[in-house]
Order: sequence, then C-alpha cells, then structure tokens
Amino acid sequence: MPVHSLKLCWVHVIWGTKKRFGYFSSTKLKMKCLEIIKEICSDNSIYLKTCYINPEHVHLLVDMSAEISISKMLKLIKGISSRRLNEEMQGKFEWARGYAAFSVSAGNVDGVVKYINNQSEHHRKMSFQDEWEKYIGHYLEAKEKYQPGRGKVSEATDQAVHRDT
Repeated sequence: MPVHSLKLCWVHVIWGTKKRFGYFSSTKLKMKCLEIIKEICSDNSIYLKTCYINPEHVHLLVDMSAEISISKMLKLIKGISSRRLNEEMQGKFEWARGYAAFSVSAGNVDGVVKYINNQSEHHRKMSFQDEWEKYIGHYLEAKEKYQPGRGKVSEATDQAVHRDT
C-alpha cells in the first residue's frame, strides 16, 4: 500500500464446518488449521490479530488487506484450508457455505479479541447454533434499521442538510 494511503479495517469473521460437524475436536487438526490460516493471511497481506478454532466453527479478527474484498478473503481462506485439510485427513473435510463478517471499530478491538479468545468458556454457556441465530437476528435488525429509504434521518442530520441548502 502506498505511503500516502492509510487503511484500518477490522473485521470479525465467523464460519462453520459443513453440517456443524466437530472436525476440530482433535487438537492436532485444530493446530494444523490454525497454521494454514496464519499462512494464508500472511501470504495475502491480511493482518491476523486473533483466531479461535472451535470444534465446528472458526472466529477470526483481521485487519483486511486493501487489495481484496471480504468475500475474496473468505474464498482464499476457506478454499485453501479445505484443500490442505483434505490432504491431511485424506478427503473427509468440508466447510459450510457462507460466513458472517462484522466491522469492528478500533475502540472495540480489545473487547472482540477477548471475546474470541474466550470461546471455550463462552460455548459452555451458549451453543454455536444459538450464537449463530443471535448474530443473524442482530444482522436482520440492523439491515431493517439502516436500509436506504427506510430509516429515519436523525434530527441533527436533517438540520445540517437544511442549513446547507
């Protein structure tokens, strides 16, 4: 990235294994997956702040590369890791389709790191399925609230627009 450009784009990404199968109950396979993800991120100028691999899903916090989109990043990570894990497992591994990606403000990075690193404890209280449904609910609420043409313009924004016209 040129010196005259500055980018900071934190993204919390979550995705699961196909049929939520607990492939990563094995510490050996979990460590292999982590090694692969770290390598993919490094090779693609993606700064991996933290990663936690649960038995059936993964959480990452990354500072995105300016060169690729979120979907391209996930295609790289999921595609390459799937191929390499299949080599390791002799053709038995699959990621589920899709993912969730949430922007994280710089002020919330430490909190998200703590949340991701505390996954083991977190999932003693809430299953991945319950957590996924919670995320989907928050997404749908936000989408409804901020969808163009549907949300209310705040009073301050409305006043600023009228003042400038």
